[in-house]
Amino acid sequence: MKNPKKPGIPLATVNADNFQGNTNELARTQYVLAFLQLADSKKAQRAAGVGRMVHQRSVDLLAETGSLSDRPRSGRPMVYTDSQMEYAYDVLCNQEYGKLTGTALLKQLIADGEIHTTADPERFLEHLREYIESKGQRLITNSTQTTFFLAVKDVAIRLNYAKGMVKELVHRPIGKHHV
Repeated sequence: MKNPKKPGIPLATVNADNFQGNTNELARTQYVLAFLQLADSKKAQRAAGVGRMVHQRSVDLLAETGSLSDRPRSGRPMVYTDSQMEYAYDVLCNQEYGKLTGTALLKQLIADGEIHTTADPERFLEHLREYIESKGQRLITNSTQTTFFLAVKDVAIRLNYAKGMVKELVHRPIGKHHV
């Protein structure tokens, strides 16, 4: 992008080839980078080659979500990419003891910037289960579907987890209201 303040010095920009969002997100990101360097919305719009609607959309998204990513489309469920599912799968495979709650997994993926902040945990886990099954494996959950294991993991891991649960139950104090 050309720098209107200092024509000999180009503005910092985003490499479109390496950008992992869609073209609208790329345009908003380039606009915000230009705006941060120029501190003038009109000049930033010209430098980034965008119109005033990109400015307004960027401001709205940043205020609402803290991100330049598109909001999930109404009426259509969020779509998860294979790379997002592979990332989640890798996180599961590398967890100590092979266990992790669905909510904790989703929070970690959001913190890592892999999943949008508005992701629905149930829908995400449904997609993850389908993805793992497509790899010829199964995702095993307990009755409340909060802790899960990959079936391909060693059975000893699940047995150690069960033993830990039994130990926790044995050492848990029983209150007066429990029989």
